[in-house]
Amino acid sequence: MTTTARLPVSLAWNAIALSLPEGWEISAMGKTYLQLDNGERPVMELKWSPEGANPTTEAGFRRLARKIRQSSKVRIVPSPAPKAWKQALGRFESRCFTWTGPEVNGLGAALFCPKCRCASVIQFMAQPNKADSKALLEACAPAVLSSYTDHEPPEAVVYDVYDLQARLPRRFALQSYAFQPGRFRLNLQAQGQDLELTRLAPASALLQGGSLADLARRHFKDALPGEPTPAESSEDFASFRIAPVGPYKSALMARAFRKKPFAALDVRLDREKDRILAVSLKSLAPWDEDLMRWVGERFTAR
Repeated sequence: MTTTARLPVSLAWNAIALSLPEGWEISAMGKTYLQLDNGERPVMELKWSPEGANPTTEAGFRRLARKIRQSSKVRIVPSPAPKAWKQALGRFESRCFTWTGPEVNGLGAALFCPKCRCASVIQFMAQPNKADSKALLEACAPAVLSSYTDHEPPEAVVYDVYDLQARLPRRFALQSYAFQPGRFRLNLQAQGQDLELTRLAPASALLQGGSLADLARRHFKDALPGEPTPAESSEDFASFRIAPVGPYKSALMARAFRKKPFAALDVRLDREKDRILAVSLKSLAPWDEDLMRWVGERFTAR
């Protein structure tokens, strides 16, 4: 990594997006929290709150300082914005701060976007006794800040994390997620609809001795009760549609029993990336084929 700090890695997660240096990886995450490591130790932390309280006001900054002191046991001190940060911070209302720890020092900024009213706190950590650590962050921090955005395309929410990439309609809100060896999953909800995206790997090992439809029945039992026959099946694609039975045929009854009786599952094999990508939709109303197609075309592995 040179001091010119080119940032080749993109990251988008639940309404925010930014670029990162090679070698920075997610080491901890929440719905509105990310911690990045450089392979040895934490180097950056980001928290955000859509339509949150402004942390750059006097009262807001005092609340922020109190929260950081309680959670991290460090005292943040207001400081002027570094000269290299000023252009990147010009898009926001901002207040910079520093803190000093026994082994690590921090430099960060509280941000408030007047357009979307998202409140963010981003901070970078360096070991003061290591010149290369400090120089790396001095080179990278301005570029990371310049790339940071809490504005998304008006028609979609973007997810670009690990090797999973997806664009989803904005009405879907993230409910849960899991990133486990071989299986990544995002679960989102909109009114009357549960949408789930799953990435399985390696596909070549998972498909040994069976078809894509067989794999779907094994790995997506929650979406495919019983042993359903695929509506469409080939070596690279399997599609299932499950209609409600019994009392749940009525949307009113289904809602009363908190059921979403219509189920759709499309499973696709990406041979080049050796990945299996699945889109699952449960809904009160019959399958939304346009939604399944739109999401499927925008869900990829990199």
